[in-house]
Amino acid sequence: IDLYIDGRLFVLTNDNFRVIDEIPLSVIEGTEDTMFVLGACWHARASRLVQHFHGQLSGLIIEQNEELQRSSNCIRECHQYLDIPDVQSKPNVEFISNSNRSMWILRTDTAKSYEDLLKHIVYRNTFEPIGPYGQRKIIIRTGVKCLGEVNTHDLPIFTRYISIDEPKIPIKIELKADTNYIVPEDAINRGIYLFRTLSIYTNAMKKSQGDISDCTLITQPSLSNTEQIIVPQVSNLKKQVSNEGVMISGIESIDAYQSLLRQIAYISRTPITYVDRTFTLSCVGLYDKVFTNEIRVRVRIEKQMVPSAPVAAVLSNKLVVDNDQTRDNIFNVNEEESRMQQNKS
Repeated sequence: IDLYIDGRLFVLTNDNFRVIDEIPLSVIEGTEDTMFVLGACWHARASRLVQHFHGQLSGLIIEQNEELQRSSNCIRECHQYLDIPDVQSKPNVEFISNSNRSMWILRTDTAKSYEDLLKHIVYRNTFEPIGPYGQRKIIIRTGVKCLGEVNTHDLPIFTRYISIDEPKIPIKIELKADTNYIVPEDAINRGIYLFRTLSIYTNAMKKSQGDISDCTLITQPSLSNTEQIIVPQVSNLKKQVSNEGVMISGIESIDAYQSLLRQIAYISRTPITYVDRTFTLSCVGLYDKVFTNEIRVRVRIEKQMVPSAPVAAVLSNKLVVDNDQTRDNIFNVNEEESRMQQNKS
């Protein structure tokens, strides 16, 4: 609190610092509102205000210097204060603070000792977690009195701001999808979607912080001339397709990229050479150029073999044999039963 009387700052001394001392009032049962009192003191034993101001006030102006109201209200509760921790009292150097150490009075006999004393002033914040967020305003008012003079000269006011910023949470963008496919060869000839189950997640609080600038799809091994990756055309995005993969660029939302990536397909018009293929997908976020994780989709193709002609087949209790040499060695069940009945008769 700074007290101005008739436009002049009231300067605290060892004898008068209690005039504007910020001693908190005790909690009074039955009261719910905050009490602001000018020109009186709280008497704990009597549980009432005493020593009231006597006289007439021509005007009263109360200014709030803190940008964040909570900063000024919780100096005691949040443990915010100014401190001079590593300086001992010595002749011609004096420093004293109010009860909550929000204000200090420094007195020295030389400019050099005053400068050294200012260098030891620190701001402490022991609130867990540190806060509240916002700016703190530190004001230094200095009066100088030269030797042989009676009046003091006020130097320009020095102001310094201490800012406590809200911790910045790193933006993350994560890709999730199925990563293994076993596909018949005839399905590859018709084409398959590579990222049909793809989902893109982000922890960004603002939607624009989750925007994506580009995505890259790499094929291993490289595509042959009979293989192809099909990427739909989107007006706001550019695509570059080659045998090595696909490059998609352009600033768009997560939803737009997710919709496009789910429609990417792989197709082979002729019998494929490789039975195992890997498609690696990764993206880059626009905000802070954050990289996503990699999704590696493995496609394993089942080669379809043409079955060979059977050596023998059973049809109506008869063995049908295509091979003449094998037919001679087949055991005929019907002929053997007829021969056994003739022997019995």
